[in-house]
Amino acid sequence: MLDVIRKRKRSWLVLLLLGVGVLAFVMVGVGPQGGQEQVVTIAEVNGDKITYTELERQYYRMLQTYRQLAGGRLSPADIEALNLRGQLLEELIQQRLLLQAARELGLQVTDEELMQGIARNPAFQAAGQFNKNIYEQALRGQGLTPGEFEARQRDALVIRKLQDLIQDAIPVTSAEVEERYRVDNEEIALDFVRLKTDDFVQSVEVGDEEIKAYYDGNGSLLREPLKVKARYLAYRVKDFAAEVEVSDEDVRAYYDVYRDRRFRIREAVKFSQIYLPAPAEGTSPEDKEAARQQLEEVLKEAREGADFAELAKQHSKDESAAQGGDMGFVGKGQLVPALDTALFALETGEVSEVLESAFGLHLLKAVEKQEAGVRELEEAREEIVEALKNERGAAMAARAAEADRERALDGTPLAEVATKRGIALSETELFSAGETLDEIGGVEDFYRAALSLKPGQVGPIISAPDALYLLEGGQRIEPTIPPLEAVKDGITETLTRRKARESARKKGDEILAELKGAPELAKVAASHDLTVEDTGLFPRGQAEIPEIGILPLPLGRLAVSKEKPVVDAAYLQGDAVYVMVLRKTIDADPAGLAKEKEDLTRRIRDEKRQRAFRRLIENLKAKAEIEIHPEFT
Repeated sequence: MLDVIRKRKRSWLVLLLLGVGVLAFVMVGVGPQGGQEQVVTIAEVNGDKITYTELERQYYRMLQTYRQLAGGRLSPADIEALNLRGQLLEELIQQRLLLQAARELGLQVTDEELMQGIARNPAFQAAGQFNKNIYEQALRGQGLTPGEFEARQRDALVIRKLQDLIQDAIPVTSAEVEERYRVDNEEIALDFVRLKTDDFVQSVEVGDEEIKAYYDGNGSLLREPLKVKARYLAYRVKDFAAEVEVSDEDVRAYYDVYRDRRFRIREAVKFSQIYLPAPAEGTSPEDKEAARQQLEEVLKEAREGADFAELAKQHSKDESAAQGGDMGFVGKGQLVPALDTALFALETGEVSEVLESAFGLHLLKAVEKQEAGVRELEEAREEIVEALKNERGAAMAARAAEADRERALDGTPLAEVATKRGIALSETELFSAGETLDEIGGVEDFYRAALSLKPGQVGPIISAPDALYLLEGGQRIEPTIPPLEAVKDGITETLTRRKARESARKKGDEILAELKGAPELAKVAASHDLTVEDTGLFPRGQAEIPEIGILPLPLGRLAVSKEKPVVDAAYLQGDAVYVMVLRKTIDADPAGLAKEKEDLTRRIRDEKRQRAFRRLIENLKAKAEIEIHPEFT
């Protein structure tokens, strides 16, 4: 397949071979993430190794994201149901295959493309502009160095180039656009009957043999995970810092050492801007030139004396417009190069020419300039005292923790160590992998160490941003499958609900068969003692159906028409099965097609590209040598 793509990069053959469909490929992180070479291999993709540590680093990052989404806690059952490791391993395999395919095609990402890609990321921007401080802070929060992140970003951009290459071979016809417009903008109303699973529960019977079979066949679902407690001493940096005395000589010495590194004032400019976003993909050259001309007219007004702030409120298309375009101070190097160079060349009060960046078009006005210099000692004194206290406090905490660990390793009970140090001995509640304790927060090393310790075993010193922890293993409950009697009620409930759903679906299929013979829902519903409900009018292309919800529709929309009014399946949604019949349609207004044509073309192309990309992954997997080591399956 790759040979065909290489030879016919814009050929219809690419489309015919790849096909079209499925969800967009989402990158969670590509390739090894720095550090020492990993030695534990969990999978190989055409000889390219995927390591245990690589998977685990991404697992813990993803787990933290899910915890935040779940309000800070996930139960072990939740984590098992998410199957995060399985998802991540599959994504890493796909990433390896795509990177290998991209290399075969000679696709590369230049340094300039890499920097532009990073600068466009909204997570690294302030008021629509790349901000180096935000960028570095975001990476530190993820435990990544710029080098590690940029290597991953480069791989992501290479895969994006592969996607774009596929897109080049995918046409979108006028007929497809017209049909999508008709479907998306046509309004329909449905009549339906709702078969609640609760109504079938009473008729369900679950036997002891079924319960035993479920118990025997679902050990992994029933297994209770490893649970542990840990005793620990917390060496809070602030507590040790409070004991530190800082003299004037200390402050002077610190200032002299770090004067040029920490207390230098960078050259900065306070500026305002008027901003027009970059045109959408596919915008004609004429429309792009019209946007530039619009900003040229605004520039003319500004240079003729019009108030720049008022012009920004009228014309700027970013969130700073409400503040008259005020962007505050930026240091040299914090904006993308094209804007940075122009801004720092302006005199105070001067307005730039129309500037272009990857984000769009800009007019910049230099409001105030701050010259480079060095803060005076007295101005920096409070900051220096705090820094010295924290540095010395952290060192004192580390020495205390190491000394106490040595005593504990020599056999002194941790309670006695705590008493002598004057620190409270704390003990966690029982917890398992994936849970977060309120008193510890997101210190992953703490949880990993605690889960690995045997009762009474002294662990390593764990570093956190504001403390050090000395751990000792506590109560440990090994993973176990509870006895049948302990989980029998839960299994009975699970099987009962499952059978009730099956009964509701079977009933739905019976009603559907009757409707296909004579599509009169009211008559059929009455014969089954059911009430007909209706959705009211809604756009056919709308994902959520009123009164019903989101259904797993094959094409993402209902395939019904006046000629075929019965929805061709009974759908389970939530706690009910639905049988639906088209009641009314209102055709789309043809006059609106011209306005939506460009957006519809883009959406259809994106969907076809996603399907083609998924087909490419499937083909690459079919031809690849993929070995997943047995202990990780």
